Amino acid sequence: MVENTPPYFHSQNDSTDFREILQHLVPMKQAAQDIGVTTMTLWRWERLGMIHAYRIGREVLIEKAEVERLRKERQR
Repeated sequence: MVENTPPYFHSQNDSTDFREILQHLVPMKQAAQDIGVTTMTLWRWERLGMIHAYRIGREVLIEKAEVERLRKERQR
């Protein structure tokens, strides 16, 4: 298992359904709107190691659980 990757990325069989994986991710632009920050802030947080973004082709995705955590932190 690769460090810092969610368990749903790892399957016991080789026929991982990527639709299932994508259900746990949101595009960066949507994540920024949900959290109430700009995409530049998310890029900075990723560079600082505060969040992890996944790149699939040209799409940059963030875990829904991470978005929810950040949204709650900003509401405090």
